Amino acid sequence: MSELSKVQSKEPFADLPSTIFDMVEGQPRPKGRRNYNRDHTVNMLAAAGGLPYRGYWDSVAQDYIVEPHLEGATLLEAMVVKLAENAAAGDHKATSEYLDRILGKPKQQTETIQMSMSYAEYLDYLASDSETYNEPTGQTIDITPDKRLSFDLEDL
Repeated sequence: MSELSKVQSKEPFADLPSTIFDMVEGQPRPKGRRNYNRDHTVNMLAAAGGLPYRGYWDSVAQDYIVEPHLEGATLLEAMVVKLAENAAAGDHKATSEYLDRILGKPKQQTETIQMSMSYAEYLDYLASDSETYNEPTGQTIDITPDKRLSFDLEDL
């Protein structure tokens, strides 16, 4: 089968590169070992993402439907456009994914404190620091139970 007829074929996965994938019972299976290194995985993703976008399968029409604005796009280009469209339509997960890819994920901030004191000295430090927070404010808080809520067993 020529490369041109593969692209025009209605068979699912017909245009997957045969150097990377084998067809087993109509489904693509990666060739070679299963523990791919990073470079091989990147090459497989680049090869798959560079394939032409054929649209989505319409089971009623028994054909692929290509949206006009995605005509001639690669799979990767179609994924990016659809992700952006879903994000713009209000899909919060798509928005998060899109912004993470464009801006990068926010860096996690951690605070490290180096201390050169013993555990007992640290406890003394915490106790002295907590005294500043436990100073009386001059306000009295009434915690007496509300008499309206009390009841006698005889009332039941």
